[in-house]
Amino acid sequence: MGKFDLVRKLSLPPRLHFRSCAFIVLTVVTLFLCAPDLARSANEKLKPVESEMSDNKALELVRKLEKNSRGETFNGEMNMTVTHGSNVRKLGIRVWSRGKELALVRILEPARDKGTGNLRVKNDLWQYLPRVEKTVKVPSILLFQSWMGSDFSNDDLVKSTSLERDYVHKYIGEEKVGDVTAAKIEGIPKPDAKIVWGKITLWVTQKDGALVEQDFYTEAGKLVKRLKGTDHKTFGKYTIPTKLTMQDLKNENSSTEIVYSRVEFDRILGDEVFTLKELEKRLP
Repeated sequence: MGKFDLVRKLSLPPRLHFRSCAFIVLTVVTLFLCAPDLARSANEKLKPVESEMSDNKALELVRKLEKNSRGETFNGEMNMTVTHGSNVRKLGIRVWSRGKELALVRILEPARDKGTGNLRVKNDLWQYLPRVEKTVKVPSILLFQSWMGSDFSNDDLVKSTSLERDYVHKYIGEEKVGDVTAAKIEGIPKPDAKIVWGKITLWVTQKDGALVEQDFYTEAGKLVKRLKGTDHKTFGKYTIPTKLTMQDLKNENSSTEIVYSRVEFDRILGDEVFTLKELEKRLP
């Protein structure tokens, strides 16, 4: 048997209800799929990439940024607060990842969502729904849909895209973002990248390559999402923002905040962690 033979190919149940907290997505933020301003049109697209080579300074900082966010392995817990107007939801989450191709996410609380989780193995993504004791394979088209009704996507949580691999980056210069002097980098998707964004703009610290801010643009050039990283802390050789806030700029009353409560890098995580058996394991 191969390393990941436990992974079973399952299809989405035909009556999957997207507004259930236990199911894959609560489509509050339709930034990614079938949104009019994401329609591909010759008149709307940003200019094509002139070169598929990032400049050296930008590439060095992007590599630092990705290394900071992943390490060799990552094991941590976080609290997520999802705000849509007066409606506020809180989730406790645990995440394990190894390299760029393996990730496991489990919900610890509230009780009604406890045990719900996602597993990514290379290009495949599964979700476990404990209420119905069902594991479903998530089509790649849903990677950029809302995760559990938040302003973060499935892809944001399991990190299937790579800034280094999927974008061409250009160093713009230094800018002040709040109290931080940050390097500004512009990223344009490579022609063959499976990316919904027309452009991203990054602000990272010059010394550590830690995220300060990231803007997301549609192919029409419209700014629709903004991610802010604050409360930077260093864990060994990795510096990360321990508070992340994603803002839906089309809806000023919609935002999601993630605060890390426990962080551990480079702990040995074996293959057995990234299996359906582990995804479906009952949480204490």
